[in-house]
Amino acid sequence: MANPEADDFEPDGDLYSMIVLDNYLYFIESNHGELDRYDFNTGNIERVVDISQSQGHIVPTAIAYKDGYFYVGNLTTIPYPVGAAKILKISRDGQSVCTYAEGFTTVLGLTFDSSGNLYVLESSVGNGQPPFFAPNTGKIMVIKNGDANNVSEVTSGLNFPTAMTLGPDGNLYVSNNGFSSAPGTGQVVMVNITTGSSCGNGQTIAGK
Repeated sequence: MANPEADDFEPDGDLYSMIVLDNYLYFIESNHGELDRYDFNTGNIERVVDISQSQGHIVPTAIAYKDGYFYVGNLTTIPYPVGAAKILKISRDGQSVCTYAEGFTTVLGLTFDSSGNLYVLESSVGNGQPPFFAPNTGKIMVIKNGDANNVSEVTSGLNFPTAMTLGPDGNLYVSNNGFSSAPGTGQVVMVNITTGSSCGNGQTIAGK
C-alpha cells in the first residue's frame, strides 16, 4: 500500500465487503486500503487498485458494482467526523478512481436496486465525541437515479448496523445491533425502500 497508517497497520489485512463478478471474487481490504480479487479458475489473488495511493488511509469498507464500475464507501478514521465519508467510483481495471458522492458518515454498506438507485448504510452518525459511535443513529440514505446531488433518507434509528443487501422481494435487509450490543441481541432488519418503514422501527424478521 502506498500510504500505510503506522498506528493502525495490520500486516494480515482486514477484509470487509465482497462481491462475485464473473469468475472473480472482489473484496475490500479496509486496513491496507485496497480492492483485490480472487480468481476462481486459477486460485490467484491480485490487487485491482491501491485506494490509499490517491485517497490516503480512508478505511474503505463497502462495495457495489454497476455498469462497469465499482462503488466503494468508507468508514473514515477516529473520530469519524460527520459528513467525512464518501463514495468512490472505480473502473473495473482499477485505472480510474474518482469521488462519486460525498457528505456521508461511517459507511458500511452499499447496494443498488433495479432502477439504479444506490442505497448507503451509515452505521452511526455521532458528533465526533467519545465514544464516537452513537447508538440508534444508524441510517440508510439513497442516491437517486445516479444523481449524486439527489440524496435523501430512507430510514433512521438503526442501532450499529454493519451490512446491507437488497432481497429478491425488493426490500433491504440489514444486520442490526452489529457491535457494542449484548450477546443474543443481533437482528436482521427488513426495510421497505418505498415507505422507509423498517424492522428496526417495526418488524424484525430474525434475531439471535
